[in-house]
Amino acid sequence: IHPEKWMWHIVGDHEKRAFIGTKAQAVLDTIAAHYNEISTCLSEDRYSYKPIFMRSQDGETSAEDWANGFHGAMRLGLDHWKPVFETFDVAAPVMTILVHCTDPDGISIYGDEIQNILPDHLKDRWMVIREAVHAVFDQCAPLRAATAESGARTA
Repeated sequence: IHPEKWMWHIVGDHEKRAFIGTKAQAVLDTIAAHYNEISTCLSEDRYSYKPIFMRSQDGETSAEDWANGFHGAMRLGLDHWKPVFETFDVAAPVMTILVHCTDPDGISIYGDEIQNILPDHLKDRWMVIREAVHAVFDQCAPLRAATAESGARTA
């Protein structure tokens, strides 16, 4: 998703007041730099990309915040995600991510039912998110190329 599409959702009207040398501009620059770093990792040195997850004081890893952010970004353009869900093989990596999503109260959007049917070896399923991101990136490459090509023709 192009930063123009999602940046406002993060900084709101502050973007309009961000002038060079201000704290608001520093925030925008930091977000844009992180976005660009992720893009570079995935396209050039894909295995250097590592999602940043929250950890409890006990060392337990939680992918909820990361997955909720991914889901929030998806919701900015759900129509663009329809082709990803056309087949199970393509949808599976996205579902690997979305299974971590929670509502604002921290309750799984899939409910307790999914937690009850997951085998023990999936308790640490956050570990497969990195591979899921790579799979989604690869599967969306043709869509990105088509979008870039159509944008170049209209520009």
